Amino acid sequence: MTDSRSATGAPPSRTVRRSLRALTDGTAPSRTPIRSTDAPSYRRIDEVVSDAETATSCARTAARFLRDGRIAELEAAIAAADRRGAREATRRGQEARETLRGLSAALDGEANAPVATTSAPVAERF
Repeated sequence: MTDSRSATGAPPSRTVRRSLRALTDGTAPSRTPIRSTDAPSYRRIDEVVSDAETATSCARTAARFLRDGRIAELEAAIAAADRRGAREATRRGQEARETLRGLSAALDGEANAPVATTSAPVAERF
């Protein structure tokens, strides 16, 4: 009986050699294909990005978004949108992410947090 796996369950050495050769000569796939269970659907991407955009317009909603740890979910949606070539969703998600990160940094008291200002110089506001 001929088995393609050794007694330990490891792949045969010729398969390993072929895989290593493909990695070194650049013929190996650049990334693992995305399975439908790995990435959010287009609809879910849009929902997450829309939620993040809504959060950027209301302090209470933004605080809830951050408190619930949804930045990681937004990151995944941005990455999935980018992989799928959904440029508009990627751009919208990135803008919302930057705004929410700035708010998070400000809430955490980070010294380099962006500060919201008006367009008028300070002297003109008084």
